[in-house]
Amino acid sequence: MDIKEFEYLIMIADTGSVTKAANQLFITQSALSKFVRKKEEEMGTLLFSRVGKRFIPTFAGEKCIEAARKILAINTQLEDEVSRISKYGKGRIRLAFHSSWSDFFFMIIYPIFQDKHNDVDLQLFEVNAIRALEMLDKGELDLAVVTTAWKTHSKFICTTLRTQRFVIAVRDDHPLLTKAEKRAGYPYPYIELSELKETPLILRHTNQLTRSYTTGLLQNVNFKPRVALETQSRENALHAVEYGVGVTFTLDDPTLLLTHKNVKFISYTDPNPNSYINIICNKGVVFTSAENDLIKFIVDQYRLLP
Repeated sequence: MDIKEFEYLIMIADTGSVTKAANQLFITQSALSKFVRKKEEEMGTLLFSRVGKRFIPTFAGEKCIEAARKILAINTQLEDEVSRISKYGKGRIRLAFHSSWSDFFFMIIYPIFQDKHNDVDLQLFEVNAIRALEMLDKGELDLAVVTTAWKTHSKFICTTLRTQRFVIAVRDDHPLLTKAEKRAGYPYPYIELSELKETPLILRHTNQLTRSYTTGLLQNVNFKPRVALETQSRENALHAVEYGVGVTFTLDDPTLLLTHKNVKFISYTDPNPNSYINIICNKGVVFTSAENDLIKFIVDQYRLLP
């Protein structure tokens, strides 16, 4: 099918009527009806069920329409990108990440990328994972670095940078570090959670997943936390750790240590499943050399972090 034929299928599905679709497409009803019959003959199956005057997509029709929407979105993106290159003489890559990754991208990735691809604008967006997934779904991003509970996804291509676990974040002179010891199978010095009983804790707000996780974890070791601060922001929690307010639970993302240089991680026995840091993009995307280089730079430089 060419682009117009994809538009025909989508319009019939959206309006539920060949007559209404033909009016919207500025073609005759007979021409559109003939198109549908021809495509159904070529494919050997009905694409629409006729219920009275309504045209309702069959299962095969739904598959065709789903693919048609994706192809039209890619075509629109391609036209926009080529037009932009023609107008400004530059390409564009739109990349999203959590605010805690700002130093990693601004200090490390951006200079390396621009040094090799100064003909490409690298547009950076600081957003949370939910917003990044929404933007990808709408075609507003090319790539995103997100923390997820999954390594694979039906809609996205995933490159996993790291398997994460929760850790305790403490200031580099905190007394807990003297009690922690190396233990096989743990990436950071290890302590028993019972050591936290007299330690002020910095917790997230009650409506956040990290708070639910922490509450359940501490209930398992039978003690009520001594709360020094509640905050909605992971950044504020880590700043409070550096100021000596207390310790906090967080995921062991090494990019955090670029910004919070006085913070150390401590391991403990964690019964909860892992999360993953993924570079993701929409399936069906064909990467340019610049996009391939950007992914390689992120992977290589991330592996060099402590």
